[in-house]
Amino acid sequence: MPPPMPATCWKTCAWPGTARAFMRACCPRSMTRRRRALGIDGVEEGVLAMMVLGRAMPPAALPAAGPYLPGAAAASTSIGVTGVIQRATSLREEAAPPGELIPLPAPVVAGKDLYATIAARRSERRFGSGPVALETLSSILDGMAQPPQLSAAVHANIVVNRVAGLPPGVYRFLPRQHALVRLRSGDFATAARSAALSQDVIGDAAVVLVLSAARVQVLAEGARAYRQVLIEAGLVSERWLLGAAARGMAACPVGAFYDDEAAALLGADPKEHWVLHFAALGLRP
Repeated sequence: MPPPMPATCWKTCAWPGTARAFMRACCPRSMTRRRRALGIDGVEEGVLAMMVLGRAMPPAALPAAGPYLPGAAAASTSIGVTGVIQRATSLREEAAPPGELIPLPAPVVAGKDLYATIAARRSERRFGSGPVALETLSSILDGMAQPPQLSAAVHANIVVNRVAGLPPGVYRFLPRQHALVRLRSGDFATAARSAALSQDVIGDAAVVLVLSAARVQVLAEGARAYRQVLIEAGLVSERWLLGAAARGMAACPVGAFYDDEAAALLGADPKEHWVLHFAALGLRP
């Protein structure tokens, strides 16, 4: 049996003295934006591939895919069973949570040596009582938000307890817009502590990162997606912890929590939205 094809395939063509052409097989995750750009419905006409022309343009120059959901089901279409199959095997781009976008300040690079930061990083479970600067939080979130390696289903949510200029509440981070959307307003420090088995490291934190994934997104990524989404969550958390360490902040990952309470903290249905990981952040005491 031949090996499975990767989600994205590239074919490179070039002639002396001419531009280089990159041909990208259009994976399902890119269908939504391609259809919109071409003005087609995705049922009677679909997108198969994309050709990019330019001088030595690398494949990495294209934007990374984001979270996607299964296509909407259809009992019938104008072209019969072919259209039904097309709809069932397509993915649609996930809409952002409803609410006003809260833009974050421009991130600032920490400027610390990566290897020195990795060697020096330690989990710190005690925090000072002061607020985290919004610029610092913005910079840590920006460094955390890199193109997914294994799964695009991971969502970054934060429980804000003490951040200068940002009201307490639960927020979803949108990396493409480098902005937040408020999911819930109010003080949720006690609820976060309770969800994390009453651990002080979560209840006393200025900010709590809560990584989660929608069930339909995970299932849409294939048979091994549950394993991959857990590994991806670990990668995201590692970048959060290193970003904190590089800026002189205290941070600590937490893997012990009640699933249903953690989902309720985000205002989500635990059967449809899975919480994967907690990580605390705050000033050093």
